[in-house]
Amino acid sequence: MMFMDWRDGHLSPDAKDRNRKLPTFLYVMPFTKNKIFVEETSLVARPFVPFDDLKLRLKQRLQGLGIKVKAVEDEEYCLIPMGGVLPKIPQQTIGIGGTAGMVHPATGYMVSKSLGQAPVLVDAIEKGIKMHMQNKDQANATAVSKMVWDSIWPDEDKRQRTFMCFGMEILMTLNVDVTRRFFKTFFSLPQKMWGGFLSWKISSLGLLGVGLSIFKSASNQLRYDFVKNALPYLPSFVKTFVQGGNDFNSKAWAGLYEIMSELRPAITRQQRPTKTAPSAVSAAVEENNDFNSTGGLAGSNPTFKPITKSELDFPSMILNPNKEATASSGIDSGPPADLEKIEPPGTLTDDREWIRFQQDKKFEDQPKIIDSLPPLQNKAEVDVVVAGVGPAGLALAGALGRKGLKVGLIGPDTPFTNNYGVWVDEFEELGLEHTLVDTYEDALVSCDENGLVPVGRRYGRVGRKELREELLSRCQDSKNVFYYPGLVSSTKEEGAKSEESDEVRRVRLTDGSEFTGKLVTMSTGHNRDVLSYEDGNLPMWQTAYGIEVDMPGHPWDPKKAVFMDLTQSDEGLTGKSITRVPSFLYVLPDKDKVFLEETCLISEVQVPFDELKRRLYKRLQRMNISVAQENIIEEEASWIPLGGSLPVIPQPVLGFGAAAGLVHPASGYSIVNSLSRAEEIADAIEEGLSEKESQRSTMAWTRLWNSENRRKMAFYQFGAGLIAKMPLATLKEFMRAFYALPGPIWKGFLSHRLSSPSLIPLALLMFATGNNDLRGALVGELASPAGIKLFQDATAPVAKQAEEEADTNTDRQTTATTAKESFRRGQISDGNIPSGFRLDASKN
Repeated sequence: MMFMDWRDGHLSPDAKDRNRKLPTFLYVMPFTKNKIFVEETSLVARPFVPFDDLKLRLKQRLQGLGIKVKAVEDEEYCLIPMGGVLPKIPQQTIGIGGTAGMVHPATGYMVSKSLGQAPVLVDAIEKGIKMHMQNKDQANATAVSKMVWDSIWPDEDKRQRTFMCFGMEILMTLNVDVTRRFFKTFFSLPQKMWGGFLSWKISSLGLLGVGLSIFKSASNQLRYDFVKNALPYLPSFVKTFVQGGNDFNSKAWAGLYEIMSELRPAITRQQRPTKTAPSAVSAAVEENNDFNSTGGLAGSNPTFKPITKSELDFPSMILNPNKEATASSGIDSGPPADLEKIEPPGTLTDDREWIRFQQDKKFEDQPKIIDSLPPLQNKAEVDVVVAGVGPAGLALAGALGRKGLKVGLIGPDTPFTNNYGVWVDEFEELGLEHTLVDTYEDALVSCDENGLVPVGRRYGRVGRKELREELLSRCQDSKNVFYYPGLVSSTKEEGAKSEESDEVRRVRLTDGSEFTGKLVTMSTGHNRDVLSYEDGNLPMWQTAYGIEVDMPGHPWDPKKAVFMDLTQSDEGLTGKSITRVPSFLYVLPDKDKVFLEETCLISEVQVPFDELKRRLYKRLQRMNISVAQENIIEEEASWIPLGGSLPVIPQPVLGFGAAAGLVHPASGYSIVNSLSRAEEIADAIEEGLSEKESQRSTMAWTRLWNSENRRKMAFYQFGAGLIAKMPLATLKEFMRAFYALPGPIWKGFLSHRLSSPSLIPLALLMFATGNNDLRGALVGELASPAGIKLFQDATAPVAKQAEEEADTNTDRQTTATTAKESFRRGQISDGNIPSGFRLDASKN
């Protein structure tokens, strides 16, 4: 058999890059001459490697080995939680096997260990019951259970497990080259050593001998790599190993960073009477921690629900090797099998799989940032650190660079993946019309029996490559923007080193790199964990599923975009107390291809991507339009949190773009608002850098959210809440009345350009021209707590400086966790309610 094959020469460049960081190996058991079991295995990783990625690697490996698969008889999904602390010992409930921590933390083996411990456990139970029942009517359950636990987990076995957990943490830090060198050295040891390690059949002192033997036999480079990666876990290992304890800390330096982060706010709270409320994201971490089959997210047991499938169809892609099946070609294949059946949320693909799929897309036509900008060296000092490399982050970095400020740009080197649509006049004002790849002479809206009606405004599709190149070129031309690929982990204020030097803020990345800047700006989209936010409502959601398709002769006019077609693919109601969350069709046609998207404008309940996909294909079926899978150019899953609380103002770390709340709560638009404000905010930053560190962001924050902007946002959020509650008929009437308003009014509303006094005539006109249902909805919302909040927010001055400064040492979670938290609330609480429906309070 083949126990481990770590070669990766067969992988594509993208897969090889992923394998460098999260290596996997081939495991083979030949059954007969013509039948084999092959498995692509990630030995240990946190988070775990997605199953679809493993499928793609296995497909490429088999092709690289020249193996032709004629049939796939069975698929296996193996997910084994490894490491962590043992169960609380003692406790009256007895465990054995994986639930009792008997999984080898560095290999995943557990069957032999569990079978061997079964008679030990039985003997201990029998002995304990007999011993404690002497002269008593019943045994002391606590005493018996302690005896049993001590028999299956004596101190010696705990030491063994601690050593293995220590090894596991080191293994997870190794790249593929170091991993290969390690196993070459490991299997060169005497079989008694390596076999004993794999089988739990070696003493704790023997395990120390294994470690020393590996170190002695290793090359100098491997010794260096091991020492470097082992040091952060060594203090906890030594303490737990010596004590024979059960508290090995899997966090680097025994969680010292986290401890210090918790101590500082605690000390601060003793000095200041007011406590800063936790952000919505941090609250969500406490509310819900769960996993999905696309990679582990920190939290509860990932095997709580059995994983029996992933989205890529492995038999199909391995039996049809010429058919491209990559992560960028689609999470699923073809339309849903049953377009009539609306599934409950629990049976659908986890929305976070779709989010990860969208985030992990690769577009080779978009240049790497690392090839476009000079590198930012570790420990570098800059004027401004800009975290985030989306449109907002690049625009702000370029604007700051043109002012002569040295900018450290930080973020993953990933392409623009979303399709952006904009009003042409807005991009013309920004000088970005050359980045539009499609322009339409008008946009069409369908709200009633009149069908598609033009709104009288040109619309455009932004070229992702073109916009990214333009924004990068602005950074290049300034010669002051330097780039480092990574994720910000925390920021912390650093005092002045001397009377002549400035106070700065230190930024630590997840890979351990550090940078300092006079000001830090978070432009990280919907990942807003470093910033603090006001108390208030959680955001609502806009979700959309789209496909771009080769479709010569399609029925849409290539000169006109379909902005909103509120015709529905299904009936609106399925019961007395629920109502369907409306969605609409959005179309960007070309001559021979078309982009089609089913969009839920806004809802308190996320409409799952699988349900939106079903609606889109059902809609196309009703239009007598069929879509062949081979004609799909791209799938898209778009999710936008709308509304929610604004950032605390001021706070030492500045936000920009979606992270600063610049998303329109009632439409989801943000790109034009962010790009148009980059120069203004860069001016404010430049002026604020002369202030003390704690005050440098104040001017920029005030520009972003002055009294006028806060009043407008209050109105937008009121409108978003109103729209989110509307049944389909009322929503259609709302949109009909909205687009019947004078052009400057509705255009200004969508573009953030109406002044707060101008928003009042908009509301009055909507009331005057709408039907009684719409009027009733408006009056009802005004009389609700939302109306009271609108009045309070619209009349309140700009937020005064909080009595308590925002905490100067804040942490963020990884991208995988943030994506999870963005969909932290259940799609719907009652599993009996179909996906995409909501409870209708008016019918209860």
